[in-house]
Formats: sequence, structure tokens, C-alpha cells
Amino acid sequence: MDIPIYTAVQIRMYKRRKIGELPPHIFAIADNTYSNMKNHKRNQSVVISGQHSWIEQQVLEANPILEAFGNAKTIRNDNSSRFGKYIDVHFNASGSIEGARIEKYLLEKSRIVSQSQGERNYHIFYCLLAGLSPEEKKNLELTKPSDYFYLTQGKSLEADGRDDAADLAEIRSAMKVLLFKEPEIGAIFQLLAALLHIGNVKYRGTVVDTIEGVEVTDGRDDAADLAEIRSAMKVLLFKEPEIGAIFQLLAALLHIGNVKYRGTVVDTIEGVEVSDAANVARIARLLQVSEQALLSTLTTRCIVTKEERVVVRLSSRAAVDARDALVKGIYGRLFDYILTRINDAIYKPRSDNANRHSIGVLDIFGFENFEINSFEQLCINYANESLQQFFVQHIFKMEQAEYDQEQINWRHIKFIDNQDTLEMIAIRPMNLFSLIDEESIFPKGTDQSMLCKLHNNHSKDILYLRPKSDLQRSFGVKHFAGPVFYNTKGFLEKNRDAFSADLLGLVQASKMHLLLRIFDIVDYNENGTIRGKGVTVSGQFRKSLDQLMQQLNQTEPFFIRCIKPNEYKRALMMDRDLVLRQLQYSGMMETIKIRRNGYPIRHDFEPFVRRYRVLVNGVGAPNQVEVRTAAEQICKKVLGSESEFQLGKTKVF
Repeated sequence: MDIPIYTAVQIRMYKRRKIGELPPHIFAIADNTYSNMKNHKRNQSVVISGQHSWIEQQVLEANPILEAFGNAKTIRNDNSSRFGKYIDVHFNASGSIEGARIEKYLLEKSRIVSQSQGERNYHIFYCLLAGLSPEEKKNLELTKPSDYFYLTQGKSLEADGRDDAADLAEIRSAMKVLLFKEPEIGAIFQLLAALLHIGNVKYRGTVVDTIEGVEVTDGRDDAADLAEIRSAMKVLLFKEPEIGAIFQLLAALLHIGNVKYRGTVVDTIEGVEVSDAANVARIARLLQVSEQALLSTLTTRCIVTKEERVVVRLSSRAAVDARDALVKGIYGRLFDYILTRINDAIYKPRSDNANRHSIGVLDIFGFENFEINSFEQLCINYANESLQQFFVQHIFKMEQAEYDQEQINWRHIKFIDNQDTLEMIAIRPMNLFSLIDEESIFPKGTDQSMLCKLHNNHSKDILYLRPKSDLQRSFGVKHFAGPVFYNTKGFLEKNRDAFSADLLGLVQASKMHLLLRIFDIVDYNENGTIRGKGVTVSGQFRKSLDQLMQQLNQTEPFFIRCIKPNEYKRALMMDRDLVLRQLQYSGMMETIKIRRNGYPIRHDFEPFVRRYRVLVNGVGAPNQVEVRTAAEQICKKVLGSESEFQLGKTKVF
């Protein structure tokens, strides 16, 4: 349900109005950040946190593309962002936009191959199937969503409020605005199609042999979404061939998911073989690799020693892992490639750094606590702990420290400080992430050995929760928003995020220009695997988050807290207990106290006297009077009651 509070009327209403003059509104935050940047010549930031859904024309057109490739339907949100993003908008000295840059944090790659009940894969796949023309679908050998394993595990093929076909048209258009060429767009779609087909690689005796019981939810129009995505890509100067290549790659991913295996025994060595030769041929055509090389990669692994090269047949479980690793590796790098292309189009500043300032908008995942929480939730909740500490630092610690420094009368307000939780997770020696990384780097490390290390090192910590039974493969953390238990199954695999030399060899043998391009920059490990820049996912994520916090600390921050009214995604329904819990754990109760009892407005004496002396007869210029006395004289005359202000050592409050 659309509520008319984000219209042009509200934009005009909040223009050049100070915060507090009108009821709270996000437009007030936007106008004040822009005014502060121009007046104070200081970079600004807006930190958006909590449960929420997400200048030039090119900057705006980036959103439908990133939303299609990085958002998905979850239990709590039909358009949940599954990656964090920081958009830094740059302005010249006159306040005009010169460009923007977008940074991403922790794309949830596991979603590509597995979704929980009631959830969907990333929107782009449904947009592709709903919005491509019949001829395009025929070329990519695509059918309907229910035919693809990677799209059906959550048994929910649609999302309320989305028109997937229209979205694809918008995506195409946006790609073109962002300088994507038509062949490039086509290659992207081809790659996506290949991923879907890869998902259908199957073997005997597993749940991937059947796809049934799929639930369809009304509301989202995937075909319309694809039209929107095409449009956005064109705005962002993606060319038609480039868009086509992207679609081709996506189609390949779908087909990979449909590859079938059956068990075999060769010379008493158990292994698997692919049971659907036609699907393998389809994937090979889309990825432009040989069928034999693809079959070999999906069913065997090559181990190279100093003396020899040994080919090992994969078990059913290992074969599925290899299949899924191929898809996650391709999709993750495709996402990075698209983001790089977008930044190339929107970041072209013409002035030097000294004359340029920025407003950064951080839109990052809210705190998560599901029925089953995994490695991604630990990373997401660590990010939320870091942002909560940033909030605490600015709203409580720095505020009250300034009152003490200025020696004004003030009664300290108690607040919940989550620094100890951050210390346990990622800072002090033997923290959770360091132990997880230690086991991830150790070749024989397992999820169970990792859990034992966590228990042994943290069982006595009051913020660490051990399950009642050792049969439960989990551990818990007391977060600022409440306790969360994490299921450790798959922790090390997700943290390693390894891409084997066999998979890399398959990619390097491809004749598909886009596929080769997205794998251009990789680091090689001694064990024959490749990753991105970080040794582990958690290590890379922590490094990126540290850089983000340093960047935010150099800005004047504004905070937006998103409060979820109910757990059912229903309009005009408010769960009072749920809302109260969110207000409590986000620190809003203490924030109200410090804002009510404190002094949110403060000025240095000299600029205060210079600006307001015209209100009181007889007050001279700052260089002619004692500024503290003059400031007191102005406040008494204008405000009257001395309870309305206080004078510190250098400032008036």
C-alpha cells in the first residue's frame, strides 16, 4: 500500500527547513545534510539501519540494476537487500552533483544455490524468465521458473508488489544509460541463463531429482521488472551486446542447476556421472566451453603433486559442492563486474578534491535472527554491532564528553554500550572471527573442530552462549538486539569461499569474452584455489567494514532508524510489542532522554555573537566585546529563562 508521504508536495514542504521545525521526515535529513555540507564545507553521511527495504539520471538508474542482482524476497521482506552498499555522492563548490561511487559489502552468494522456505533467489532470474522475448528465451533455452532447481527451493516464485517483466525492461534501459553495449547486456543474460541450467545438474538419490510443490504468491510482476532493468542498464551506458552477454551468463547458471548425476562404480571406485547429456550440451554452448571439459569439471577433481597429476572421481556430495561453487563464483564476480561498470559511468568528477565534498548514504542489512542462522547472519550482525557502536559513540559518548569538557551542569544518562560484544566477536585476541579464520586456513579444519575451539575459548564469557546439548552444532552471541544462535554447518566452506583450480581451468578455456573478463583479477593460493583480495570472507569483510567506519568518522553523521511495524508484511497493522523491542534495542529510549535533557544546539561564542548580536541593542562585534559575556547577554534577552541555555568554556548550549 502506497502512503502519499514521499511526493513533490513533501519535497517542497521540507526544503530549507531545519530539523524539528516540521514532523520528522527523511526529506528533512536530506535537506539538512546538503545544507550542512555547503555551509560547513564538511563531508556528511546518513546511516540507515533497522528493518527496511531500499544524481543525476545515471546515478538514479543504478538502483534498479543493483536491486535486481542484489535483492531478493525473504521471510520478512519481499525486497530485501542481500548486500550492504555505501553510496558516496560528490558535489562541487557550488553544490552541483559531479558524480558518485558505490561500494558493496558481503553479497549473500549462498542464496544463489539455496533458499529457505517462503523465499526467492535474486530478482534478476525471475525478471529474466518473465521479461525476455520468446525468441530470446528460445536462444537461451529458458522456460519457466518452476523448471529450475535454483529457483524453487523456497517454494515461492513471486513477490508482492513486483512486476518482473516490467523490471527487466527497466534494467535494460538503465544498462544502456550506464553505457552497457547491447552485446554486453546479451552476454550477461546468457551467463545468468547458464547458471540456471547448471543448477539442474542432478545425481541419483538426492532432493535435486524432483522439483514439486511450488507455491506462487501474487503481487510481483517479474516481466515488468526485466523491462525496468534493461532501461536502467541503458541509462548507465551498458551496450546491447553487453546486456545480452549478462543475460546469457544468467541463463547458463540456471541450466547448471538442472544438471543431473547418477552414481557409478569404476574399478571399485565410487563416483558420479551426469545423467542429462542434453543439459550439459546446453550449458557448454552458453558458457562457450567444451562438453567434455564441463563434464570432467562437474564429476572429477585434479590433484597435482610434485611427482604426478591424479584425477579423483567426486562423490555425490562433492559433485554438488563443485557445481554450486562454480555458480557462486560466476555470479559473485558478475555482480562485482556490473558494479564496476556502473561506477565507471557515474564517477567522473571534474573538480579537484579540495573543492569537492560529499554526502554518503549507508544502506546496510538490518539485524537478523531467523529460525536457522548461519555464517552470513554472523557477519551481518557484526556489521550492525559496529554501526550501533558508531551510533553510541556519537549520540552518547562524544555528546556527554563535550558537556564534561565544557564544564556545564549535566546529569549523565546511562546507556547500553555494546563495545564488549564487538571485542568478543572481532577485536580482542582469540576473538570469534580469528578462531573461525584459523580453522578455515587449516586444511583439515572442520565445522565441528571450529565449534570446539569457540566453546573452549569463550564458554566463560557472559556474552557467549553455549547450547544446552553438545549435539546441537551451534553457538550463541548476546547481541545488543538480543541473543542469536548460529548453526555452524557450512561455516568454514562459506568463509573459505574457494574456487578450485579445476573450475578456474574451465573458465579460462571458455571463448566467452564476458566470462573471461569477470575473472580477470584473482589471487592464487598455494593449494590451487583462488579467491578475491581477502584470505577469508570474514577477513575481507572486517577490513572493508573498518575502512567504512574510518570514512564515516570523517563525516558529520545523521541517523535514520527503520522500524518494522509487524512480522507479516501487512499494511495498516502495528505490533506494539515488536515496535517497542526495536525502539529499546536500537537505543532510541536513551536517545530521547539525552535529546530532551541535553542541548542539541551549540555554537562557539564568536560566530554566535557575530550572527545574533543584531537581535539585542548595544552588543558590539566579536572583536570589540568579551564574547562569552556578549553571548550570555543575547541568550538572556532572547530566550529569557536561564534554564533554556548554558554557557560552557568556549560554547553556548
